[in-house]
Amino acid sequence: MPIAPLVIASEHKAGTRFRGIIIARKDSGIESLPDLKGKRLVFVEKDSAGGHLFQMLLLKKAGLEVNRDFVLLPFAKKHDNVAMAVFNGAADAGGIREDDFERMQDTVDITQLKVVAHTEYFPNWTLFAAQGLSKATVDRVKTALLKLKSGDPQSEKVLKPARLTGFAPVTDRDYDRLRQAAKVVGAL
Repeated sequence: MPIAPLVIASEHKAGTRFRGIIIARKDSGIESLPDLKGKRLVFVEKDSAGGHLFQMLLLKKAGLEVNRDFVLLPFAKKHDNVAMAVFNGAADAGGIREDDFERMQDTVDITQLKVVAHTEYFPNWTLFAAQGLSKATVDRVKTALLKLKSGDPQSEKVLKPARLTGFAPVTDRDYDRLRQAAKVVGAL
């Protein structure tokens, strides 16, 4: 059996989907995506969904060209580093995962930052079945994961250490927009 998505993880805050944001300093004069033209942008990693890919698709849809309309700074490796670069003025704007923004309040004074734009929502983390597993095994694992429910003492033995609330069904086509974003940056 080829690699296939089994289930999608549900997190406490984000649920089964998440999105990226583009942030800037409140005093930057950057109010919308067109204001990013000519600016220095920083992102997490080339393959970071919520810290690069989603934002590249958003910028492309807004008519901005990656290699022409703004300067891409070296990848910052962590969401916190992106926020710090924007806060310190090393970058004019940056892309991070939305639900990481609030978690940064102990690292950076987020009251000095603002969200310029939100990406679309995309599926959260997915568990996949490896090639070579029988359909019967894949179906049993999928069924077992979908039965895990937050609040159930037996389920919590699995969910709590993973910081999850459960799992939900997912299909391959749920990732079409992610593939589209990956194409924008040349990852596909």
